[in-house]
Parts: sequence; C-alpha cells; structure tokens
Amino acid sequence: PDGTCATIKIDGADDTEAVGINAGGVVAGNSHSGVGAAHGFTWTAKQGIVLIDVPGAARTLISGINDDGVTVGTCVFLNGQEETGAAFVRMP
Repeated sequence: PDGTCATIKIDGADDTEAVGINAGGVVAGNSHSGVGAAHGFTWTAKQGIVLIDVPGAARTLISGINDDGVTVGTCVFLNGQEETGAAFVRMP
C-alpha cells in the first residue's frame, strides 16, 4: 500500500518473471536459465523465495495461483531426446 517495489531474482537464473499474485500477497512465477532449465517459485516478503519443481520433471512452469495458495502450471519430462508435457496442481 505504500508504493514500495520489491525485486525478485533467482540466483543463477537468466531471467525471473512473476505470473500472478493472490489476495494474501503470495507472488507466483518462473525462472529460466540459458541451458533450458525452468523452475516455478512462490515469494512472500516474510518467507522469501520457495522453488517449486515437479519431481522428475526437467522444467516446471507455474501459470497461476489462487487465494488458498494452490499453484497450477505445466511441466516437461525428458525421455532420451523426447519431451512429454503434463499439467500439475500443487497444494500449499
């Protein structure tokens, strides 16, 4: 409410993007690196960054968060040279 701006940066990432914020002030987003890795995250001023990776997935991308803190998105699994995508839901 006071106009303060917070910068969110994931160490080792080439870029970090916010994709949503819920009524509780939890920001959800993604970080990307030049080697093709992608990680989801949540952030709050009190807790800082919490990385979100779907177990076994090569890339995890969050597309939304609701007021209960449930995040949704897509993930990619690698099988040799083949990629398989899936949707995910993560409870807080």
